[in-house]
Formats: sequence, C-alpha cells, structure tokens
Amino acid sequence: MSHQIPCPCKTCNNFRSHDKSTVFSHLMQMGISLRYDKWIYHGEYCNVSDDSDDDITLDEGDGGDDDIHDDDLDEMLNNIGQSTWGDNWQTSGESSSTLDKI
Repeated sequence: MSHQIPCPCKTCNNFRSHDKSTVFSHLMQMGISLRYDKWIYHGEYCNVSDDSDDDITLDEGDGGDDDIHDDDLDEMLNNIGQSTWGDNWQTSGESSSTLDKI
C-alpha cells in the first residue's frame, strides 16, 4: 500500500487522500485553488502573522484566478515530495524527469 496524502487540487480540496502520482496528476489537470496558500497538510507550518499572499504569480495565459506560474507549482510539488517522502522522493516510484517534462 502506498503512502497517501491529502490532495490540494480544486476538486479534492484536501478532503480526499491519494498517492503521490495521483496528487501530481490532479494538480496538473485541475490545478490548485489560490485560496490554499498554506501547505499545513504537507509540512508547512501555519504562521498567523505571515502576510505572504502577495507571493503568488499568476500565469498571463487566460487570466483565470486559479492559474499559477509553472515554477511555483514545481516548487510546491517538490515541497510535498520532500516533506512527505524525504530527499530521495523523486526516485521512489516515478521518474525524476516527470516534472521536467511539464
């Protein structure tokens, strides 16, 4: 049985848990809501005095509110992997080139 984490995609909204490949797929297909700015379920600590809402970079594509820049998504996926599966998370199942292809 694979390790499962809450999925922060727009559909699951951290109410459903999946393995890392499913979470990755959901984030690529459905995206992540901009309202989810603290990764408290994925290793980031909540700091009530932190006003980092201005750090999100919107994609210039279609102007949708829930589109985020690819670099930000790569960073978030790496944070999930490292905090959940350790430093060697990319070699523990899927090819490490999966993120590079996107």
